Amino acid sequence: MADPLSGPSLVERFPALARLGLGKGRELPFVQQMQWTDCGAASLTMVMAYHGKEVRLAEVRDAMGIGRDGVSAKAILETADRFGLQGRAIKVDLDQLPILPRGSILHWEFNHFVVFDRVVKGGVRIIDPAVGPRDVKLADFGKLFTGVALDLTPTARFTKQKAEKGRLGRYVKELLSERKIFSRVIVMSMILRLVALVLPLLTGMIIDRVVPRADYSLLYVVLAAIGGMVLFNAIVGIIRAHLLLHLRMALDTRMTLSFLDHMVSLPFSFFQKRSTGDLMQRVESNGTVREIVTSKSMSAVIDGVFVLTYAIIIFWVNAMLGVIAIGLSLLEAGVFLAARPANHRLLAASLDKGAKEHGYMIQLLGGMETLKCAGAEQQAVEKWSNLYADELNVTIRRVRMQAYVDAVRGAIASLAPLLILTVGATAVMQGKMSLGTMLAMNSLASSLFDPLSALVSSALELQLVRGHMERIDDVLQTQLEQDRDTVAQPPILRGNLSVRGVKFRYGEQAPLVVDGVDLEIPAGSAVALVGPSGSGKTTLLSLLAGLHQPTGGDILYDGKTLASLDLRAIRQQIGIVPQHPFIFGSSVRENIALTVPNAPLERIANAARVACLHDDIVAMPMGYDTVVADGGGSLSGGQRQRVAIARAVLRNPSVMLLDEATSALDNKIEATVIANLEKLRCTRITVAHRLSTVRNADLIVVMDKGKVVERGTHAELVAMRGLYYALLKATEQPASESSHAHAR
Repeated sequence: MADPLSGPSLVERFPALARLGLGKGRELPFVQQMQWTDCGAASLTMVMAYHGKEVRLAEVRDAMGIGRDGVSAKAILETADRFGLQGRAIKVDLDQLPILPRGSILHWEFNHFVVFDRVVKGGVRIIDPAVGPRDVKLADFGKLFTGVALDLTPTARFTKQKAEKGRLGRYVKELLSERKIFSRVIVMSMILRLVALVLPLLTGMIIDRVVPRADYSLLYVVLAAIGGMVLFNAIVGIIRAHLLLHLRMALDTRMTLSFLDHMVSLPFSFFQKRSTGDLMQRVESNGTVREIVTSKSMSAVIDGVFVLTYAIIIFWVNAMLGVIAIGLSLLEAGVFLAARPANHRLLAASLDKGAKEHGYMIQLLGGMETLKCAGAEQQAVEKWSNLYADELNVTIRRVRMQAYVDAVRGAIASLAPLLILTVGATAVMQGKMSLGTMLAMNSLASSLFDPLSALVSSALELQLVRGHMERIDDVLQTQLEQDRDTVAQPPILRGNLSVRGVKFRYGEQAPLVVDGVDLEIPAGSAVALVGPSGSGKTTLLSLLAGLHQPTGGDILYDGKTLASLDLRAIRQQIGIVPQHPFIFGSSVRENIALTVPNAPLERIANAARVACLHDDIVAMPMGYDTVVADGGGSLSGGQRQRVAIARAVLRNPSVMLLDEATSALDNKIEATVIANLEKLRCTRITVAHRLSTVRNADLIVVMDKGKVVERGTHAELVAMRGLYYALLKATEQPASESSHAHAR
């Protein structure tokens, strides 16, 4: 097929189009997506900023109502309309790209959104919210672009605004909370710089006063002073290092703990959309930001003061020397400013690639059993190596660019003493400056570029901290699951539950997963939720646990709406056994006692007996003190489920929510566990596919496509000959066929 852009373009054929000025003017900003579902929100955020409205990504994400499965083009257009942008979806052929408005959103690879920048030589420049600006060859562009673009135009409702500034305020506040230590570090740092300032002046004194007069007495005094200052400098440096270490540890502990406390208080949906590796990197970013803010911010202030001081002294001694020093300083600052945008983009890409590589490594190690069973170890390593190569490629680009910057800065630093020496020597020969003064100024000029280089490096790192802060702010700006100061503490629960017209969807544009469910569950009753896969049973259970908030309707515990009660306090009174319980890398005792850490061993053992796990534990090498592998890899699937059941039983719950809690148990143990649970004085709500386990339930609720289609006891539902009956027959038929085959 002929290259659609190789011949005369539309602009060449229709010159009037050139007057539109498409692709000219202000630059498109880059907004990094924080999770894989963010590409649509990040793209819209970039387009709005391009048109003059700077909005936080979190605000756009919330307005878009992004669910666990991402976002559609329709949702982007609807959200754009709320912010005052008129949008339309258009079909774009490759030969129409020259007139496609800059800032259009492109549908990419059928699972991603990017922003169109402009046509460049040999290809197209896009702003990819995952990696930043990049040029795509035309042949590749034709394969990746689906042909659908979203054209967004500001309307009269569109208002321009600047983004909120001052995100460093949190860190400055933390820094000032340790103002006593901080002030001491500042004083020590100032002393170190003052010593560096005095030494060149003493050198000039030796040349001008000591050498011409052969004044050995003064020489010894000056040398003693220099020796004393060097020793004093070393002592001050050691004290400063100790103070700075204490400051770093204090800030690191407090900032990381407060960040982690905030993160674990976020809604469960936040964690569903982000990988473990990504979240771990955000926790680690706190340490990086703290390191840069503490050491580099102080260095920047101190170095800035002394760069100015050195420059003034040099300018006062000789105006020409001052002009050279200031000019070279501005040149080095210009190098920093020129490298700043690329540095930020590369850091954002590095963090993104690093999170993906780290996250997949966690999956690879955690899924080793599956990989071994499938014989897919090599494929997994290859996939990780590709992710690692992507990370290394970004790192190489960063290091290469930094090498260019360092080379230019090194050349400037080398050129400075030479120029100053030349000008100084000329002044000495003309009798305008003494030899000692010239050497002192030359030494001072060299000293000038030490703090100047440090200042530029500090400024560069402070600018690069933005990439880390964006990932941290994505956590801190996410609304908490609850404001615990505005909700009531629940009394001791009796176990009455009411579900009134509850609806739920995973995103504003997503279909209803739970649709108008009404239930009344008396205290102490046993209720079973059954239905085909995807009917909404597990989602309804998560709504009862408060892990998700209903889109519509209410859930009540003992007559009080769940939303008005402290969810953490509610969960401390109920026992929840999820489909895939997590086992921590600690002893069996600690895993069972997760919710009641100070429980005596006898109470833990009783909970284990209810779960039919006690005998298994006693048979282990160290009994209840046996340490299990992270994730429970050293336990069988049935043992992991029974640890989770024992964990839930230990707290004597008023309500138990069990999601396929016995699916990995054999029939005999399962029957015993269920019989033991039936003896507990609590409300039990069970999700089950194995219908034989729920025959004795007081109420069986049959769900299909998010709705309750049948309800009643086992006998009543069998008599209805409806969906429950069909599910029952479907589960009994394979068992019947299996027994006939065995008999034959």
